[in-house]
Amino acid sequence: YFQLIKLGQDLSSYRFEPLYYFTNKLFSFFSDFSFLRAFLIGFALTIKLVFFRSFGKNIPLALLSYFALQFYVDSYLLRLTFAVTFILIAIIFRYRNKNLLAFIFLIFAINSHYSAIALAPFLLIQNIYIPIYFIVFPLIIILTFQVSDLTPFILEIIINYVIPLVNLIGFSTTDAISIYYEDYYFGESLGLLRGSLIIYALIFIVFKFINKNYLEEEKKSLTVLENGMLFSLLMLIVLNNQPTLGDRLARYTLTFFPIALGLIISRIPNNLSRFFIPFVSIIILIGSFILDEGPYEPISNLIF
Repeated sequence: YFQLIKLGQDLSSYRFEPLYYFTNKLFSFFSDFSFLRAFLIGFALTIKLVFFRSFGKNIPLALLSYFALQFYVDSYLLRLTFAVTFILIAIIFRYRNKNLLAFIFLIFAINSHYSAIALAPFLLIQNIYIPIYFIVFPLIIILTFQVSDLTPFILEIIINYVIPLVNLIGFSTTDAISIYYEDYYFGESLGLLRGSLIIYALIFIVFKFINKNYLEEEKKSLTVLENGMLFSLLMLIVLNNQPTLGDRLARYTLTFFPIALGLIISRIPNNLSRFFIPFVSIIILIGSFILDEGPYEPISNLIF
């Protein structure tokens, strides 16, 4: 992408996302791709650190979790990482009730990677507490879709009927949305018993259980974290038949899981945490093999 821009080729017909395009264009005047990559990764890491400090505790463990489980993929899906960074900024502003700034950074994210439009509903409800019984019923419906293989049928309707109707209105993003549905069309289901989903689901369940008696001043921040993790889990489950698209959308809020893990450990009494932290650190490193999302050789018998 960068090299094509540097050579002066017209990319307007190829997923033309203006903000990412012009960022590449700007750097093409005075640097090579490695400098652009360093900037995008550095920008993302800086915002993630701010995000960790805004919502988390036990920051070293949260950072270890992030680098072991997520950083490797973030370091090469640069266009998505750029958009995720803007979404995290939007989430912070929405949390602080600075809604105009949240909307502006959502627009930045969409113009970096069109898939970010899926986060618009999340930003609207991110500060709203969702009781556990509100989660169970949709989860049963989703699992029914997976067992009965209805998800491809629903997405087929979206492709054939919903997207053409939206195109009539004139939204420019719908062509890109069509690409995501059509290019990442239905593949073989990965199944629900896979390493990434199990690890993240366990973190969510333990986090939900351990924070059921939260302090009132913690309610808002914990609600944002719970809703973010729930969004990622839903994307991984609902788009089980489209693993590439599901993974891309889930990544917008995957950062919440390392923060949640740090908060879980912070709830453990100090005399026990010294034993739990080394144990959890080892589990995290094993998890990087299960997810195969780091510079490691996968352990085939641990992959579900």
